[in-house]
Amino acid sequence: MNRTLTRLATSLIAAGLLSSAALTPAYAANHVLSLERHDAATGVTTVDVTFGLDYDPDNATPAERNRQYVTDIANEFAKSLFIMTNGKKRVGNVYVYTKGRFLDNVDALILNKDGRANASINGWTNRGHTSTQYATMNKVVESPVQLGKTIAHEWGHYALGLYDEYKEPSNSTDPTSPQTNDTPRNTIMNNHEEFAGLSSSADYADAAMRATAQFRAHGKPAWETLAANPASDGAVAVPDGVPKRTWWQAFRNLPATSFGTLTSNTGYNAALNVIFMPDSTTKQVLVFDRTLPEALFSAAKRAAEQMLRKVELGSRIAIVAYPNQVTTPVAQITTITEATRTSLIGNIEAITRTSDAGDANAALLGALSLLQSGRANTDTLSVAIFTTTATEVSNETQLALKTAQAAVQPVTVDTTAAATSQYKRGEAMGTFLRKAASGNVLMRDLAERTGGVYRHANTPTEMLALASKSAITSQGLQQAVVTEGEFSSIAMGTSKSIGFQLSSAPLDGDAVVSVWSAPSDYSKLTVSLTSPAGQTVTAPFPTGITLNENSTDGARAISISRDLAGRAGQWKLNLTATGAVTQAVEYDVLTDTRLIAEPDSIGGADEDTRPLVLQAIVRGPQPVANADVVVDIFGDSGRLLFANVPARDDGVAPDLKADDGMYTLAVGDALPQGEYVAVFKVSNAAGTARFTTSGSLRKGVDSASEALGNFTRSAELYFAKETASVAPLPPVQMTMTEYRNKPFDYYFSTATAADKAALDGLADWERTGQSFNVLSRSTFGAGSVARFYFDKVARNKTRGSHFFTVLDGERKSLVKLNPSNSTAPGLPQLERSEGYVYFPAVEGVDGSCVAGLKPVYRVFRGNARFPDNPNHRFTADVSVYNAMVAAGWDGEGVKFCAP
Repeated sequence: MNRTLTRLATSLIAAGLLSSAALTPAYAANHVLSLERHDAATGVTTVDVTFGLDYDPDNATPAERNRQYVTDIANEFAKSLFIMTNGKKRVGNVYVYTKGRFLDNVDALILNKDGRANASINGWTNRGHTSTQYATMNKVVESPVQLGKTIAHEWGHYALGLYDEYKEPSNSTDPTSPQTNDTPRNTIMNNHEEFAGLSSSADYADAAMRATAQFRAHGKPAWETLAANPASDGAVAVPDGVPKRTWWQAFRNLPATSFGTLTSNTGYNAALNVIFMPDSTTKQVLVFDRTLPEALFSAAKRAAEQMLRKVELGSRIAIVAYPNQVTTPVAQITTITEATRTSLIGNIEAITRTSDAGDANAALLGALSLLQSGRANTDTLSVAIFTTTATEVSNETQLALKTAQAAVQPVTVDTTAAATSQYKRGEAMGTFLRKAASGNVLMRDLAERTGGVYRHANTPTEMLALASKSAITSQGLQQAVVTEGEFSSIAMGTSKSIGFQLSSAPLDGDAVVSVWSAPSDYSKLTVSLTSPAGQTVTAPFPTGITLNENSTDGARAISISRDLAGRAGQWKLNLTATGAVTQAVEYDVLTDTRLIAEPDSIGGADEDTRPLVLQAIVRGPQPVANADVVVDIFGDSGRLLFANVPARDDGVAPDLKADDGMYTLAVGDALPQGEYVAVFKVSNAAGTARFTTSGSLRKGVDSASEALGNFTRSAELYFAKETASVAPLPPVQMTMTEYRNKPFDYYFSTATAADKAALDGLADWERTGQSFNVLSRSTFGAGSVARFYFDKVARNKTRGSHFFTVLDGERKSLVKLNPSNSTAPGLPQLERSEGYVYFPAVEGVDGSCVAGLKPVYRVFRGNARFPDNPNHRFTADVSVYNAMVAAGWDGEGVKFCAP
């Protein structure tokens, strides 16, 4: 054991700055301040929870939704939770964040809007999961008592893993949803306004009365569920893609004699304390690894400066560096003003690199000591550490930070060369899996288990972009990434353009376009924007667009005001290299917003060996249904492995409920052991997305859906596939053969043997010699090639035309035109699947595929140049594509990728 660590931990405990009480070991709660504290002597668990408001209770509309209103809600929740758990659980601290702070990462949202309450099942300990309550339901005002009881009901789903015990008219066959012929039980999971307790065996003694979502899911009542080890939960209750149930210490192996419902609420508020968090709650220590290689060390300092520029006034920041600058820190806790911000940046600049041995344990515990000194109950504690991916710390350090409720936000970096020399990378996927030494944890696990977010950079420049995002996370700002990416280099005289969509208020607010480059490349780049109206704007920018530059850090930030006329629509960021830009250029677009995407991985881990599932929660004041969500998966080294794989919210396993805003992608064994980055890309180009409560778990009436305008979001997740994989057998490849009908000059492709046999026997048809491969069955990363037929659409209605697509948006649009799949002339008839292909990395003109796949191009002979003679042609030969475009066909670029 590290002796310095032992002394520091001991001194913190002795000073009362670190609790030595035993905690459930391991997982990050939704928010760093959300915590279980169990008293083994009394058998009672006290739970600290976080509330999030989307308004200011000191200036509420209506005025009665003030602090007292929120306090009364918390009081009723505490009372209901205490009674329903027979006194085994009580509420301690209730931390209330206001004005939209931490709305994506609290236990209970209280929104000043109309809606139907909802909750994530088993959301406790899982980032991005929450329960949501509304000030009115079906336009009827809910009292604080009603809302407090609603939170208790939703707590049954969110924290206890219980399902409903009411009935509701429904056509659903989902066993975890209430159904028309269910037999309600007299419990809080049926009607929280009428009943106070949880179900026990007496409620289900009659087998005819077991028709509830709770019994279908768990096969037992609520109390028996809570007492049982979650390892015994079946696949109906906790299917793949759903987090595991928390086994609260108060309920573990509890005998049936302890089940019941209190008749008195005496003692429910013994630990209750409602704490309204101020606008600036951030108290953070920046920790530097002074042993980083010189190039990375310089980048880490620039990244930290970016964090400081993002920190709000009134935040409190300290700086330590290791080795040798921990006991005497680089800077003590300092309240941020514009003057002190500049001073702290100077302190960072003065940090020097060393080759002495460093101790991350001592550095983190030293940072914790700074955070604990003078700590107030309104502080939100965090540590941002800049180090390598190889850094690990002891379990004792992890426990100290977790107990103290201090989130760790690592930003790690390794050059490709350094990583290659330190780890053996898998040849097939270009990935590797780090394992910590016994008794230690890696930075990625430390972040997850303390309530932080792990971010890993593959280049020094990427550290700056990630540090900026880390600052947003630490402060709980309601900002989202619209788009993000990088260019490894830009040749002199060339330009790069990146499209991004900004929505109108109130969906999107002020936006910031950021570009980071190496300082040596800074002067070689010029930056401009193209507005939705097609106007190119450059510095000096017009009113409503502001440029901030910092050549020392290699950073540019262009702010676009929400009030700028004509702001909503498709923009372009244009980068032009006046000299050779040899190092990576990073970019992102962020916006103030009420719509976020929060990614997560479930399964595929040592602690959860179920098949790996990737998931993104897309929500604003309500869950977002019918958005288009696709996922890019990269190896840890930055190599793109799979592109634009759709994630679904359709209620088909592993997705639990349709339209609940949770978009799910089953990965399973498609990835070998290793570390990866998933980028979820959310969009609404088709205009189908909407805010909805149709996936809710609370009894009642859905609020009216709200149609959403076009928007885009990007959410990045670093995850590890820890369980061993059994590689699936690859599907057989089939040949998609192209034919031409000579009289009609009509091109048609097919992979179907019967089609080929028929066409080969017809004099009017000939093989063109063009072909490409498709897969015989589905495999991860591939989609079905939908074959549509339009009857009598050409040559005076004497010829039809075929169309093929793997793209979800195109498929949905065509099916929407003919939902009954009518054979009427002119309508798109979905004929069949014509094999499987992979999705393009970039679709359209200038499109591309993942390395190793063959681009398939699409051209169209349209009515504008060829009246009454439409025909799509698909080719994997770019020379054929170019020849057709030269002949007047419309070039539509890459539309799918062949094996």
